[in-house]
Amino acid sequence: MTPNSTSGDLYGRTGNVARFIIATVIVVGVGFGGLVLAPGLGLGSFWPYAGVWAAIGWADSRISFKPVIILTVLGLIVDLLSDAPLGCWASIHLIAYFTASVFRKRAHTDRTGLIRVVGDLTALLVAFGAAQWIIGAYLGDAGANDIFGGFLVTSLLYLPARPFFLLNRDEWVDA
Repeated sequence: MTPNSTSGDLYGRTGNVARFIIATVIVVGVGFGGLVLAPGLGLGSFWPYAGVWAAIGWADSRISFKPVIILTVLGLIVDLLSDAPLGCWASIHLIAYFTASVFRKRAHTDRTGLIRVVGDLTALLVAFGAAQWIIGAYLGDAGANDIFGGFLVTSLLYLPARPFFLLNRDEWVDA
């Protein structure tokens, strides 16, 4: 019996593929809301970057090629819709994914969860720094300053959103 099947909640009993699909739908839904709702409500600068949630959560679970493909596609879609340079957001997603994956192996031996939290926060900071650098090089200071609010909201909402992006409920999966 797997650890997933012993959980009492419905999400805990879903498989990795279902969780992957649910997380992708959340990212697309938040992204679509950012296109439709955020500009009309004046929240464009404070809309979360859900692709970064997915990158960090999927990296915590296992390194695999499937998340890399989805993160690249989602990043390219964001690039096309936001007039960013092609590959900009795909690079930011992949930087967050690979940064979080560096901490993944060490986090599975840490029973306190401190390494996992530090890894997640480090991945958020590194992704923010990469976004500042890439977008700043393309749009200048004005475009780079606009992403600060989005990353701040992304960081604040990451902990409540994190369980939806873990493909594996087992905190200490084999490395």
